[in-house]
Amino acid sequence: MIVKNTDKMVAIDQNTGEMLHSMGPDEVPPLYKVRLLTVLIHMGQIFGMPKKIIALVTSVGLMAMVVTGIWMWWQRRPKGRTGFPRRPVEGSMPRWGWLLIAACTVILPVAGVSILVILLIDYVGNRFTNAGTSTQTA
Repeated sequence: MIVKNTDKMVAIDQNTGEMLHSMGPDEVPPLYKVRLLTVLIHMGQIFGMPKKIIALVTSVGLMAMVVTGIWMWWQRRPKGRTGFPRRPVEGSMPRWGWLLIAACTVILPVAGVSILVILLIDYVGNRFTNAGTSTQTA
């Protein structure tokens, strides 16, 4: 048995209570339906308790991975050193990596702003560290 959704979306003026606009389920744009579905899934209003349990287990697992990752690094690092990897060689980033970053900044603007801020901080930090280590010729 298939039940058709008969809910309507209604816009009401907050001052007068007058109905400004109404849309049936067939009139709602498809991307707006997808947006509504993703918000409902995110809020835990779809799929009920099983979805909430899966989200809880996933969150606890991710937190455990972060903690155990740091713990394993601490146990295996060389004595007296941090064990961080060496700095990458300048220009070693492949072109497709830069294209992927550029695509992410366009598709996800907030991530793009974050990436630009990090690049700016890295650039300024490198300018200060390189300024102090420049060699002078006599």
